[in-house]
Amino acid sequence: MAALYTKWMLDMRDSQLHLNATKMSNGAIPDCVPYYNHGGLPGDPAWTIAYPIITYWIYQYYSDTRIVQQHYEGIKAHLDNTRMLVNNKTGLLTYSRYGDWCAAAVAGQVGCSYTSSLVSTFYLILELDIMSEMASLVGHTTDSERYSAEASERRLDFHTAFYNTTTMVYEDGKLSLETAQALALQLGAVPQPDVATVVGNLVKVIHERKDHLDTGIIGTKYLLPVLTRYGEFDLALTVATQTTLPGWGWWVTQDATTLWESWFASEFNPAPHGMQSRNHIMFGSQGPWYYQAIAGINRAVNSTGWERLTICPRITKLTDTLGVDATVGTHRGPIRSAWGAMIKETEAMPVVPVFWHSASIPVGTLAEVHVLTFEWSEQTVTIQESGRSVWSNGKFQPGQAGILDGKAGKGEVVFDVGSGVYDFQVMIPRF
Repeated sequence: MAALYTKWMLDMRDSQLHLNATKMSNGAIPDCVPYYNHGGLPGDPAWTIAYPIITYWIYQYYSDTRIVQQHYEGIKAHLDNTRMLVNNKTGLLTYSRYGDWCAAAVAGQVGCSYTSSLVSTFYLILELDIMSEMASLVGHTTDSERYSAEASERRLDFHTAFYNTTTMVYEDGKLSLETAQALALQLGAVPQPDVATVVGNLVKVIHERKDHLDTGIIGTKYLLPVLTRYGEFDLALTVATQTTLPGWGWWVTQDATTLWESWFASEFNPAPHGMQSRNHIMFGSQGPWYYQAIAGINRAVNSTGWERLTICPRITKLTDTLGVDATVGTHRGPIRSAWGAMIKETEAMPVVPVFWHSASIPVGTLAEVHVLTFEWSEQTVTIQESGRSVWSNGKFQPGQAGILDGKAGKGEVVFDVGSGVYDFQVMIPRF
């Protein structure tokens, strides 16, 4: 995908330069790129964040600093243009065109849209964070420090403006409460003493909607990852697999084979106000969550280009109906994570296999593979890889090719491995 996204970033820059040359703006980007005299100008902050964030992701996924150097000045101009729209008294970015676009909570309104300072300010802070890191990466230390300091100030402004100290929830007019809590938590704007309460209120709001989402494309992107990060994977999975409105499963019941533009569209009932597209990626943000949370495939923290990775499924309960087989293609080679339950008990076996996990690591990559032990103690389980014990009696058993180390975690044993294919089995004592 590097070539496609690299070309699209050039389209972003070209659109920006075109608008600069015609004196229509100074650094702004339109809603639609390539630009064809369509869409708002400046574009909505939640739309134009694509320029910095995809540039940053190209660096993250490919370790390619050239993309950052090539677009640094263009993204800086975009950020400077956005900062000019900030309210000097409140510190908020009030400019907004679409808010949490096509939110389930406001389905039926024109365009399923409303403006939201919370959403716009969220993306301003996100761009400041990205620019601080990219500035440091290419040697612009002063810029990096300035953007970092401003991001901290804007986080305080975000919390002050949107946090209701009585109800202990973040609010912004018609904005979905699910979206508001998810964005605040994702941003790190919630003071540490209030985090558990805000997470609890997010869970409460979801339960009030019978475990359904009510988010648009902004809130939907962050809802499942935030729930997972704060220990609510089971709820996230329930939300993701609902088969009634609103949810992806509803589309499946309508014989959808693609992603649609509106939660409320169906084969027989068109979506309100012309939201008719039957092939629209905007609600596709649950896809990465399947790979990152269920299969567990993630780049390691502070690692780029898949030099190091972590395979850590977030499942909490072992059932014979839940399993996964996922592969992510990278420039280093495919990364695979597959797991499932297994019960093959015989009277002759002193231990019983209960869980299997296979992982494929490409050449040139180091990985942590988290093998789950669920309710069984790491002191009592035995873990085999390709038929040879690599963990027993609460200790790592060295000697298996490619497995460098193992250590006990909470409900898991974490193995450090090099490139190769690994087939783990978790065994529990028969008695």
